[in-house]
Amino acid sequence: MDRKSYLRMLLATAAAGVIGQGLAAAPAFAQEAPVKAGAQQSLPGDIVVTARKREESLQDVPIAITALDSASLQKRNIASLNDVADVTPSMYLSNSGSGRADRSNQQIIIRGMTPSSSPTANGNVSVFIDGAPVTGGFVEGIGDLARVEVLKGPQSAYFGRATFAGAVNLVTKDPGNDLSGSVEGQIASNNWTNFTASLEGAIIPDKLLFRVSGRHFYTDGDYDNPGGSSDTLGQQESTSLSVTLIAKPADNLTLRVFGLGWHDDDGPGPVGKFASPDYNCDAGLGKGLNYICGKLPGSPSLTPASNVVMDALFRDQVINNPNVPLLFDDLTQTEAGLKRRAYHVHGSLTWDVPSVPVSISALASWNQNHYATLNDLDLEDTRGVANPNFTGSNAGLVRPFVDYESYVEYMFDDWSAELRAASTGSGPFTWTVGANYTEALSTPNANALYPTGYRVSTGAVINQAKTWSGFFGLGYTLGIANLSFDGRYQIDNIYSRRRVYDKPTDTLLKAQYKNFLPRVSLTIEPTRDLTVYASWSKGMNPGAFNSSLATASQAVQDAAYEQTGAQTTVKPEKLEQWELGVKGRLFGTLSYDVSAYYGTWKDQIISVNAVVPAGGATGQTQVQTFSANAGKTRLAGIEGQLDWRATENLALNAGVGYNYSEIIDYVCVTCAVSITGSSDVSGNSLPRVPSVNATAGAQYTADLPAPIVGGLFDQWYLRADYIYKNRMYETEANLAWTPDTHLVNLRAGLSSDRARIEAFVLNLTNERTYTSITRNVDVLRSNSNDILVGLRTGRQVGARFRYNF
Repeated sequence: MDRKSYLRMLLATAAAGVIGQGLAAAPAFAQEAPVKAGAQQSLPGDIVVTARKREESLQDVPIAITALDSASLQKRNIASLNDVADVTPSMYLSNSGSGRADRSNQQIIIRGMTPSSSPTANGNVSVFIDGAPVTGGFVEGIGDLARVEVLKGPQSAYFGRATFAGAVNLVTKDPGNDLSGSVEGQIASNNWTNFTASLEGAIIPDKLLFRVSGRHFYTDGDYDNPGGSSDTLGQQESTSLSVTLIAKPADNLTLRVFGLGWHDDDGPGPVGKFASPDYNCDAGLGKGLNYICGKLPGSPSLTPASNVVMDALFRDQVINNPNVPLLFDDLTQTEAGLKRRAYHVHGSLTWDVPSVPVSISALASWNQNHYATLNDLDLEDTRGVANPNFTGSNAGLVRPFVDYESYVEYMFDDWSAELRAASTGSGPFTWTVGANYTEALSTPNANALYPTGYRVSTGAVINQAKTWSGFFGLGYTLGIANLSFDGRYQIDNIYSRRRVYDKPTDTLLKAQYKNFLPRVSLTIEPTRDLTVYASWSKGMNPGAFNSSLATASQAVQDAAYEQTGAQTTVKPEKLEQWELGVKGRLFGTLSYDVSAYYGTWKDQIISVNAVVPAGGATGQTQVQTFSANAGKTRLAGIEGQLDWRATENLALNAGVGYNYSEIIDYVCVTCAVSITGSSDVSGNSLPRVPSVNATAGAQYTADLPAPIVGGLFDQWYLRADYIYKNRMYETEANLAWTPDTHLVNLRAGLSSDRARIEAFVLNLTNERTYTSITRNVDVLRSNSNDILVGLRTGRQVGARFRYNF
């Protein structure tokens, strides 16, 4: 069966499954089964979400959403976006790009839509806190939240830029009047620790409330580093603090302010490198073995290592070089790894207009995300490899051994403001209207020290975006049917400007893009426990610039274009998608959500590497990363999730996402130049993301015969979770791929409303499959092909304690 026939079969099966689920659904017959005597627990369909900028039941929203409330986050111990991705169908978090697999380049992928791995490129998915955007689309540690909402498919109509594959909304907890809080500590293998604490209460009862929470996380990492720049690979440390203030000067007026700051201090990431010693095929160039084909073996033949150091030579040539305009003075690394300082603040005002069923709200946010990385580009211990360029007299310019080192700074600064009005009445017609303005600055500043001396890669320019938009939502209910029409008209003005330190100056390049981004949904609700919906939507990711090319020589521009097709301007990428779904509840104990989608992704923006002239002596080169438009891809998939309270004591959950992609019209210049000799990759799948992910969990909870430890614990529980991800391809050529991943996590503990104590085992079977994969350029071996993989943390045994007061 060819791929087109398979695609038709997939969609027909998905549609039949959705309709079949709908016909099988029945009204609820029983009350929700309690998880303990005298207590009840809501089903996912009962969760209230804000996917359309208004509070609605998850059951009623015609969007594929995975929503995790506070109870679900607690019982699964979900503490990061990585954890969210593990339990969400069709969601994956990638940390590969620019020769690294660490927290400097983490990107959320929904429905298999792999974005450009360039950190400064617009992502396909954005992260929001209480509906306010977060710079860079990532938050390290999600804290003690009320819920997490993962919205799948284009969300441009309500959430705007960089959401055309989906959005993740982190909803923070509102403080209460009573003085209360919690403390939690976790310890595990590899000196893994995670401590959190929160406190909330009233400054003025019912009028002024506060909540403060903090977190500190640390791990040594799971891999020894023979390179000497650190003891291990994968060391991470994060510290965060958040504050919430709510003022209610009147019953119909609420002001809310939230602030979050976090610092990351990491060592070098755990990256494995498959290179020429691992070659097993001629991929098509006809020049002998030049690639790794097939399923990657369990480990590379080369030992992962990092030997880059921030010594006097590197400081003189890079950090203190008067020709290098560094962005920041406070982020300079003392050893290999990452240092980040990030801050997010947003404030909202909600006014329920007296005597009129209308609510008016305003939301403003500010973000600053600055970080720097000191990287070993060759990813090997090269201290024993003599540098042929070292003469002794140039000891202040180059090292006596071969090493490729880089120091890269990243800046993401933005602010936004939004004003909207919405109906609040109970009539058949609902409406929302609003306007938004966003302004953002971003730039990478990359400098390097090669065996031949100092290199400047990028950094003379800064990217700026100014976006105006107006949005609306209209809905009308007639009987069991509801028709909604949402849309956003958006004007993106983008600029590439010279910079002085972190400030933009004169304009080098500019462009304007105007787009209307609609979504139309039809919802049928034959019973309160059954919702069937169909929708059509469009999404758009704004265009961008390869800013480093704006000031590069003609030789650099020519080399970038010939090897990758990259040009100064990158066109917007667009998505058109159809979706069919059903949500329901059965017997008061089971909730389900099934959706199928089909779409076409045009002019997708990808990340490419090119070997370009470095200036200086003739023949010197360096590797640079660019963005380029690739072509058109057909997307289709089916995803489902299920929560079942099987008995009073046993709760089951499951989820699966299958995301099919077929490249239709796509010019892979890198494939033609460096891998296969052909740019045609039609019929292949999108790379660097699994097409199937699945999860299943079971928790058994029972009352103790009598409370113990002075009444601190009155229940015991056992929980098991299984996580599956299938293969990921390295490039659009689909020649190399990772093995499938199977993870098992176990938990057992005692709990009550006041406290929880737990023992856990993560990755029970000590799975070592790879967390990411990408093709790169091996600077040690004549810029030949290599494949980089993220190395997975092995089995972890630990304990957890939480106390609420």
